[in-house]
Amino acid sequence: MKILNKEKVLSHFSKEEKGLILKSIECHNMMEIPQSIEKHSKLYFFCRLIRDADKIDILRLASEEYSEENRSLNPALELYLPDTGGYSEPIVSEILNNRMAKIADMKNRNDVKLLRLSWVFDINFPATYSLLREYGYLETIMSSLPEIKETSLLRRHFENYLSSINS
Repeated sequence: MKILNKEKVLSHFSKEEKGLILKSIECHNMMEIPQSIEKHSKLYFFCRLIRDADKIDILRLASEEYSEENRSLNPALELYLPDTGGYSEPIVSEILNNRMAKIADMKNRNDVKLLRLSWVFDINFPATYSLLREYGYLETIMSSLPEIKETSLLRRHFENYLSSINS
């Protein structure tokens, strides 16, 4: 928001529009949208829209990174976590309960991937699901995970969840 103010990007908008844009941006990366915002339909709509757009953008970047063979991974994309095997139990548990995983529970790069996949539980618009399916971002990220017992379970869980959205 500092850049928006410094560069006067919003200078052509009314005070109300600026407030709507800034508040929507402020809420875009919160774990949940505050309940108080749900009462304001226009603000609530834009908060959800920006959250979905942000998720699509990050999933696109991650998907591109994981699909390129023989390329060294971007440590920033992996949040500088170690490349160790398996998953953290709290991450798996949140996913199996259809909840977004928490950053604090991540211990390795696989957890980062699962956390991003868990964002499907906070998608707000059918069009976002359509884009995820069309571009295959989730499948690409899923295919970059190790082939261990938990991966099959998680894959089925995501597939079942996503197919229930289509119903």
